Amino acid sequence: MVKPNRSVLRSKNMLRKAYIELSTEKDASKITVVDVVNRANLSRNTFYAHYPDVSAIAEEIKNEFIQKFNLYLDQTLFSQKLDHPLPLLKRFEQFILNDEDDCRMLVHTQNYPIFLEKLKKLFIDRLVANIDDEPSRDKYGFLVFVHVLASGLIELYTCA
Repeated sequence: MVKPNRSVLRSKNMLRKAYIELSTEKDASKITVVDVVNRANLSRNTFYAHYPDVSAIAEEIKNEFIQKFNLYLDQTLFSQKLDHPLPLLKRFEQFILNDEDDCRMLVHTQNYPIFLEKLKKLFIDRLVANIDDEPSRDKYGFLVFVHVLASGLIELYTCA
């Protein structure tokens, strides 16, 4: 895997930061390339060297967030049981706080309800996949618990 040079990383970070700032000020569908490059103090050529359009920045941020969320779920589900959800909620809160700017931007995008549903479904699917096959486990009760927990996590996410 080729490591991107620092100039590329710096430019992309500046463009992303500009987009995130703008998304908290106005509707994401109204953000233009000119808005982003002016805020980032970069040229249009630099923008187009990294992204085909403004929505590609949001997509990149969403995809990276989902990758981090999957990694978080891997670590969390491996390290604890779900009988006591408070540690899971505290870890999720820390996860959100670590990516607060990206989270704020994702909540302000035009199609964030779709994104939140995708996160919720991913979370539920991952937890349900971890149900053990103990005959004594109340699977319906566990599914209700998982849906309530997922809804609570999504609400925590939108309040970040």
